[in-house]
Amino acid sequence: MKPEWKDLRSGPSIDLTHIDLYTFQIYVHWLYFRTLPIDGKGKAAHPILAKVYVLGEELMDSKFKNDVLDTIIATATEARSFPVGKAVAIIYQGTTSSSPARRLIVDFYTGLANNKTWTDGLKDCPKDFLVDAMKALVTRRARDEKRPWVEDFRLYHESEEEHTA
Repeated sequence: MKPEWKDLRSGPSIDLTHIDLYTFQIYVHWLYFRTLPIDGKGKAAHPILAKVYVLGEELMDSKFKNDVLDTIIATATEARSFPVGKAVAIIYQGTTSSSPARRLIVDFYTGLANNKTWTDGLKDCPKDFLVDAMKALVTRRARDEKRPWVEDFRLYHESEEEHTA
């Protein structure tokens, strides 16, 4: 708010100067129309949706956050790509450990862990996410009674043909 208005106010004010204008415009649009006007589709939309979700977290607007999560799911499903790297970092930096958005991101990763490209965005993800994902993978993974190191210890041997003198 304007400095002259701030001085007239007796209660606390909310500082949103760290929120970029586009993110806030999406929230205001949602307030009036209950739709999320996101520029971009698929991978391009994920960082924007992550920022918008974090704004909802900061404003404590559960209905808005739920709509954003629904949009993240729809976008990921339609584009067949889920949030990676920057989007994951934004959500993890702007939410608490019990956040539904964190659970969703972890579920995306652990649900698609058998896909060949699931590790593509991990290098930009925060450590907390990687720990959460590993915990979820271990919990989710079916117990495989096979122990490949017992069945065939040669699986771990180097080829001796390459190293003979």
